[in-house]
Amino acid sequence: MGLRLSSQEDLWKVLEQSGEYCQKLAGAALDFICEETITEIQYNINTEAISEQKKFWYKMVRRTKTGTYVAITWGNQPLWDPWRTEKNQYVCDYQLIKKGDLIKEQRIILKENGRKITDQKKLLEEKHFSMLTPLFAAVRLFALDRQLLFNYRILEEVKVQGKEAYVIEAVPKFKNVGEVEYSIIWVDKKSFQILEIEIEGIPIEGYEDILKESTLLNQKPELRTTNHYQIEKKGVLFPSRSRIRAEYPPQRSMAKTIPRLKIDMTYDKFKFFTVETYSKIIK
Repeated sequence: MGLRLSSQEDLWKVLEQSGEYCQKLAGAALDFICEETITEIQYNINTEAISEQKKFWYKMVRRTKTGTYVAITWGNQPLWDPWRTEKNQYVCDYQLIKKGDLIKEQRIILKENGRKITDQKKLLEEKHFSMLTPLFAAVRLFALDRQLLFNYRILEEVKVQGKEAYVIEAVPKFKNVGEVEYSIIWVDKKSFQILEIEIEGIPIEGYEDILKESTLLNQKPELRTTNHYQIEKKGVLFPSRSRIRAEYPPQRSMAKTIPRLKIDMTYDKFKFFTVETYSKIIK
């Protein structure tokens, strides 16, 4: 239950103050490293079986009351192959350097599926990890120069991480603004920092395999990214954990959604070399 009824004035204040926070983050110079643990499960489908199934379905016909024949087109039932399920876990040194508009990040693998990596130069370069940089997720939604792209409203007021917060809904005015279809943001009522953020929408780069499958299945997958921010350095909140879920909607014989991808990422042991906003340098 919300703490109290919010007003339109509250929303304007949140957009102004949180917008300024996001603008500072967008213009910041950053250099830090932390330990990142990634757990990934991919529930792969049997694409060959789906293709054969589609051929069969399109050939099927039924006799109508008028004696004519019409083609039957059914929604495809995903054929999940348990033998193709992939599970991986990585422990990485994650480094991010930002200067101006240039962002460079890299993941040096320390452990892969429980095995220590002796070569400290082996990089994890999977794009579906790097395309959703959690630190800057709020910038896409709340930065002052982005606010004209969304409609906002306060859903409720709650306590999160022990802090009173606004729960803000952001809906694109236009279709798929930066691959964002819908989002919810939890904003600290006191500092106007972003505490949590949830975004629905699939980026094209890094998720080509899921998009290709969705065309084959004739079903739109749902992808939801959730980020939590608890590590603070001089007024900037850094991510503590992130979660990515991709799933297909329920089928006729199933009441639950069907998982396609699960990724959990945690961040710990931060070392900050530079946190600079505007002309003020903090180390």
